[in-house]
Amino acid sequence: MQHQPRKPRIFIVYQKAERQLADRIWELYEAWGCQPFHCRHDDIDKNEYREKLRTNIRASDLVVLLLSREFRWSEYCQAEAGTAIALAKPFIAIVVPPAFKKDVGAIAPVLEGLEYVSLDDHDFVSTLRDKTVARLREGREAFTEMRTLFETLENQELTPLRECSLRTKRTKNAEIGAAVEAIGAAYALSHPPRDHVASWGSLESPHCVESIVGNIRQSLESPSPKTSLTFVGVSLKFSLRLISDALQGVSRERKGQRRLNKKTLTITLVHMDGQSHILHAMNVQDTVIIRSNFERDWMKIKRGWDKACRRAAIVPSEPLVHRIDYLPPRVGILIDESILFAGRCAFERRGKADAFELRVGELEYLFYKRNGKLDASDDNARKAIAEFQGFVKAYSHKKNNVGLTPLTDSDEWMGRLRQYIESSEDRIREVTFISATATKFLPLIIRLLREHKKATIRVFVHDSGTSSSHVDNVKTRIKHNLERLPKNLTVASYRHAATVRAIVIDDVLIALQPYINEDESSRGRKGALPLCVIVTKCFEHFEKLKRDVFAIVK
Repeated sequence: MQHQPRKPRIFIVYQKAERQLADRIWELYEAWGCQPFHCRHDDIDKNEYREKLRTNIRASDLVVLLLSREFRWSEYCQAEAGTAIALAKPFIAIVVPPAFKKDVGAIAPVLEGLEYVSLDDHDFVSTLRDKTVARLREGREAFTEMRTLFETLENQELTPLRECSLRTKRTKNAEIGAAVEAIGAAYALSHPPRDHVASWGSLESPHCVESIVGNIRQSLESPSPKTSLTFVGVSLKFSLRLISDALQGVSRERKGQRRLNKKTLTITLVHMDGQSHILHAMNVQDTVIIRSNFERDWMKIKRGWDKACRRAAIVPSEPLVHRIDYLPPRVGILIDESILFAGRCAFERRGKADAFELRVGELEYLFYKRNGKLDASDDNARKAIAEFQGFVKAYSHKKNNVGLTPLTDSDEWMGRLRQYIESSEDRIREVTFISATATKFLPLIIRLLREHKKATIRVFVHDSGTSSSHVDNVKTRIKHNLERLPKNLTVASYRHAATVRAIVIDDVLIALQPYINEDESSRGRKGALPLCVIVTKCFEHFEKLKRDVFAIVK
């Protein structure tokens, strides 16, 4: 009796995250006249699985492996790939984005150095068919050489694969492309559950942005009553935008829809103070970005968040903002105490040997995700998140911030103040100068009056009790430079002993220089140190110091 040629048996190996893609490839092989099958451990116990795996792979004519990032963590997928290689079965390895060919060595070490097919191929269906025909032919030729040893087995002649119509090929390519996009969208939210060592390239990376925004949106759209976001960085130049993008995305999706569950949103932000000594010492761009975000545009940013929240029926709390005056040892983004993007700060050389650049968001970010269970596989995520939360708690305490920058050069002290005024554009609201004669302050006063016409400028000079008043001298010199006395200027005198020069800029900065080192005995003497200090809002007793300074002129 003559045997009928049988259909080629195609064993498809995949992780459950690639189920949709596996189904499309399964349908494709059926359309070609093949008999696809798989061996899922979900349906049977471990011992039965091993036996069924050996039987299925022996009976297969071709093994198709879907190599995804999740494949790496599946002991069953690894076993199936290893068994196929051990039994010398013809196979086709398909690399599933967002994995790349260069990742295969980590995903499936037994396949390293072999040939792979990529789903990036614009006509993947034709490529897969050509590879399938070639592998089946190779397998049949290898069997024919040993046929005399297997005479009792059934006829191994295989039916040729049927060709698809052009329309079918286009449809199948489109379906496979959609399945790949769905996998990419899922992976964009997170790395595989146990992948605690891989990292996103940087906060600038489109994939990292997609992951962070996607996870925030997923939390905001979840039925849980609360979403909490904690961002720690230097200037938060990327982070504020990520929050805005996520809220606007949810707002567009939820517009016109009724939210059944009340959702509250809390946001905690930790950033460096714009007057941090180390930022100024390095002359980094972050100082300008910090001032732009938190002194000029902060109310605008918050209004944008509030508007997006209203549209999405989300109730936002007032953001908690903590300034620190040191480089944060840990930076990152924490979502709902369960997803952490953990980053770091570093210095990189910039041209000259003594020039360095601060790198934060531009560096890699490790990804951690809690799985909701307190098992051993979750230890890394729990420890990383607990450590990050500990740092955030420390950042929030004023006592951990010095907030004082001592300067031993009065010219440098004045330069820092001038730099702040020049970079503040129209953000300064009120500046108070306190001095014996205001002689050293006059250039700053005149610059402020010229460039900050909406700001209130107050100048207090010591009442010497002589006929030549310091108040008149200040007014005369200002009028000489500006032709008239501006309406936003006040010049007055105070009676206390002139022991200190001081500048108070809004509620942001206090600059102090005691006169203690400027007596006749110390002037011009080598080694005499002018005592200068800049005090930022990070200082634990900033408000008390401000009241004490103003008490001088009462």
